Amino acid sequence: MAGIWQFWRTRVNLSVSATVEAVRNPDGPIKVNTLRFAWPVLVSLFLFPILRFGVGERSGSLALSFAALAVAYLLAMYLYCGIAVLAFRRRTWLLCGGAITSVATGYVVSPGGDVWAVLCGLGVIFLAGVTVGRLAVVKITELAGYSVGLVVVISFGLALLLPQWLEMYRAASAFSADMAHSIGNGMLSDLLGSQNAGEYASSLEKAVRAFVRLMPAVVIMSMIVQYSVGFLWFTTIRSREEFRITPLQSFIYWRVPVVVSLVVMAALLFRLAGGETVRLIADNLLAALSVYYCVTGLALMEYYLQHFKFHWGLKLLVYLLLIP
Repeated sequence: MAGIWQFWRTRVNLSVSATVEAVRNPDGPIKVNTLRFAWPVLVSLFLFPILRFGVGERSGSLALSFAALAVAYLLAMYLYCGIAVLAFRRRTWLLCGGAITSVATGYVVSPGGDVWAVLCGLGVIFLAGVTVGRLAVVKITELAGYSVGLVVVISFGLALLLPQWLEMYRAASAFSADMAHSIGNGMLSDLLGSQNAGEYASSLEKAVRAFVRLMPAVVIMSMIVQYSVGFLWFTTIRSREEFRITPLQSFIYWRVPVVVSLVVMAALLFRLAGGETVRLIADNLLAALSVYYCVTGLALMEYYLQHFKFHWGLKLLVYLLLIP
């Protein structure tokens, strides 16, 4: 009787192990229904360049352009996830077909056929998504996979901005000075008086200059937010397929790697001792890294709020006080 029970238990354990392994391996006997997940991704790959490079840049209506760009922004989050999932499931032909179709569509609808903008705008999504998906196949850690994809996103963002950034910065700085001067000597001078109007115009010029100065950080952080949301979405799907209980470490334990502190110290030194171009790069680097420190600061605060068992009403009040 004991031998029969041991044989049955062994058969059950082998069956469960085979089922789990089959779901983990998309080429195994039990395959995940990729087609059901793939067709929305392929449709999104066709719609994204139309919204991003076509309607968003060619539309004569400002409201329609903003709406198209907003939808394209959200669609990019889904594409980061969808492409990573297809790469994780080794659907190479679907990815190749989707990439060719998307690039061709973007080239056709973009104003003037701006190949560089199309390749950078679509290449960052494809390469980062495929990189994350393929690294997940070899069981690399989430932090390492996220970091490699993050390098891809930042590289494409810099490639898109740097060729024309310095000229844009000089032109925008001159424009902000002319605009502030016109406003200060125009209607504000009649409403506030010449002295108050001059002070207001000076403050406005400084604000515009600061915004223009940090524009690379704003653009690249916008791309990083898209990538981060897509990565978290992909990790959730991956954890469900691999039967993991928690896809990621709890938010209260998130922290910035120690090596980033060295980058911050180096940026501060360059900010203090470098020339104008070096200070411009350091300012943007510090602005981008401040977002990560802000997120991990919220994680630390949430840890202590949970540790001391704050009531949810008090926690809500604490977070409301953080709003400037």
